[in-house]
Amino acid sequence: MEGVKTDAVADLGGVKIIGYANVPGRLAATASSLYAKNLYAFLEVLIDKKTKALAVNWTTDIVKATALTRDGAIVHPNFKAQNCCLDGRGVRSRRQHGDSLGPRSARYYLDRERRRDSCGQ
Repeated sequence: MEGVKTDAVADLGGVKIIGYANVPGRLAATASSLYAKNLYAFLEVLIDKKTKALAVNWTTDIVKATALTRDGAIVHPNFKAQNCCLDGRGVRSRRQHGDSLGPRSARYYLDRERRRDSCGQ
């Protein structure tokens, strides 16, 4: 494009055109920096600035959204055991989830064991 130079930003009629030759190489540094800033912001909420110790405020939105367990109990609603579709033996009803009636897969048996562990059955 006319007026654009490699590894430079050109202003053509009020429109900035970026002519960087190695965009993928530049994005990695930007992504790493953004990840570091996000991680720092998250951890900053969990640490008391005066004592420099871990002080989790369980009422903040970010902690509620990311905490999975507290005091040995599952507190995140997406990870709590859902017994709505289990029969009396703790086995998932296949019809309610649209599973095929063919041979059971290894995943089915793993899921069944996880349900038994979470339900105590």
